[in-house]
Amino acid sequence: MLGAQVFKESVSAVTNTPSVELGTVRYDGEDKYIYCYNASNSVIEQGACVTLSGVTGYSVTCSLVTDVGNIFGAVKNVSMDTGDYGWILKKGFTVLLASNTSITPGALATPDDGLNGRISLFTLSSGQLPLDIQVVQTLSTTGCAVTGAAYLDL
Repeated sequence: MLGAQVFKESVSAVTNTPSVELGTVRYDGEDKYIYCYNASNSVIEQGACVTLSGVTGYSVTCSLVTDVGNIFGAVKNVSMDTGDYGWILKKGFTVLLASNTSITPGALATPDDGLNGRISLFTLSSGQLPLDIQVVQTLSTTGCAVTGAAYLDL
């Protein structure tokens, strides 16, 4: 990178009109983000994995996260309403939404069958491949509480 990037908004900013060009890449510390549009028909929760929707370039959804090959990134900082624009984490540490199970460090994770951007513990019977996400602190979801940490490099 030749010089420091300058942006008028935080990586936590979510807007209903684009503030930069879709597909813009930015760095915040060691984290890498890409600017995207929520093309789904629902809120994408903070901590959800997303995939490209195919509607337009850099449009994302969590309702199609069903296979390891289509994980595009994760919503790290704040939930995104339908039609919002915001920054999707591509590389860095974050908390990911786990299904009703704990995923411990070293365990393999896979997209949840609930089609909601959550991940679950990988088992051979799941019929899916494990994600390329390194769990570094136990991920668990109990009610609204989400704990743990994972490292993405997508």
